[in-house]
Amino acid sequence: MPNRDKDDSKLDLDGLLSLLGTERADEERIRGQILDRSTHQINEAIEEAFPRSGFSHEELFRAGYLGLLSATYNTELAHKKTFSEYAKNLIRGSNSQYWPPTLLAQPGVVVTTSFSRYSCTTSD
Repeated sequence: MPNRDKDDSKLDLDGLLSLLGTERADEERIRGQILDRSTHQINEAIEEAFPRSGFSHEELFRAGYLGLLSATYNTELAHKKTFSEYAKNLIRGSNSQYWPPTLLAQPGVVVTTSFSRYSCTTSD
């Protein structure tokens, strides 16, 4: 089988998504390229949905990356949404699932975490 790395690098995100599920055997590489080209969506979702959450950007990014991974491995569940819309929904959902929504919604709450537990204090 010929190496198709160069052919794939010229494809846009929709082109890469269309390759998933075809007879091509290298879906992991294609998914990796989709992830590389989609990580900006995590930052966008964080800025839109969690601007003053009290959590560090890194912590929100880590939880959001899990949502992006889920979107990349479950593209068939997007139904009538674009991949970008689907991914952003899963990124937001992943953050909301990992971090308690009551904490995410409270401005002025400073949260310190070790990514396995958290504690809160209010800033006056």
